Amino acid sequence: VLIDDESLRQYGRWPWSRDLLAKMTQRLADAGAQAIGLDILLAEPQPGNADGALKQALTASSRAVIVDKIGNGGDGPRWIEPIQAFAGAAVIGHAQAVLDRDAVCRQFPPYLLSSDGPRWAFAVEVARRVNPDATSKFLRDYKLPTANSNDEVAIARPVLAAIPFRRDGFEILSAAAILRGGDLRVVHGRPVLVGFGPTEI
Repeated sequence: VLIDDESLRQYGRWPWSRDLLAKMTQRLADAGAQAIGLDILLAEPQPGNADGALKQALTASSRAVIVDKIGNGGDGPRWIEPIQAFAGAAVIGHAQAVLDRDAVCRQFPPYLLSSDGPRWAFAVEVARRVNPDATSKFLRDYKLPTANSNDEVAIARPVLAAIPFRRDGFEILSAAAILRGGDLRVVHGRPVLVGFGPTEI
């Protein structure tokens, strides 16, 4: 689901009210999406009850994944997290893209460490909701743990996983079409990614 030019023309410039994101998430969940991955940073609160509406939609879907990532602050790199209201309503996966010299993303870190513990990639967390067994096999192939460990000490080692690019592309729906309430049978039983463009997804 692409937040494209048509969507921005119809619903206004970004950032949208989270009421719109809540409506879109609820429509995708009601249509039977297998997983809903929102590749949208939700790091700042919005006024009114918009955050509450999105939290309710994320919780009700029970299969949503949202993102955090490392950003550059005045004091150096730091994790940019979703606000606390959303942290308990959805699974969080990191959206760290690794770009090659030609600005194409061909690999990604499936697992990163932070001072708060391990961070799984957004792609891994969405994949877990689609096919847990295949996801575990993928992680084992890279000699990574298949779940969070209870060990007190985790050892960081850089691992980049190659992206097995699809040859047939993705089906793309405009966010505007979702919000207008069009026919969503195409998403039933399938994972849905929501975002602005393909690089980090």
